[in-house]
Amino acid sequence: AAEAHAIAIETQTTWLIPGTAMAWGAALVMAGRIADGRHRLRAAVRLADASGLVWTAALSEFMLAQTLVDAGDGEALPLLRNSLRRFLDEGDLSNQLAVLHNGALALDAAGDAAGAALLRDVVHFHQARSGIRPAGTYLQSIMPHGWYEGAPPAQPPTLDDAVAVLTAPARAV
Repeated sequence: AAEAHAIAIETQTTWLIPGTAMAWGAALVMAGRIADGRHRLRAAVRLADASGLVWTAALSEFMLAQTLVDAGDGEALPLLRNSLRRFLDEGDLSNQLAVLHNGALALDAAGDAAGAALLRDVVHFHQARSGIRPAGTYLQSIMPHGWYEGAPPAQPPTLDDAVAVLTAPARAV
């Protein structure tokens, strides 16, 4: 990843630079070098924003948030909100569900059982309907036992309901 990033810089390939920074950050996190990985993922968000690469910024922000959810860090929820907004703009349901799953983890850890349950219900419904599985995405997201087992809710909350819960300004983790 580091070599690919160096080549992208050397060749001034503006669309590739943020993507390689993101891959480098993810690789560092997966290798256990969390602080270095977070630094690279933050850089990837800045580089993607500067290049107008919304999806790359969203995924970089999501992976950064995922490291913070796993650590119980309070910065996770604002990053998840931003990432969700970007994925909504991009129309990327798969990553929207991954963000909502991690949002449920963050809200659950913060003691917001109702908010977490609503997000889980939306994810469960959409995963059953579309076959999209947010479990184990990217940086090996936590999957609590029993969260998506059995039939999805017959009357699930809407994706808009989930977005409202996750993006409510009063929520802080």
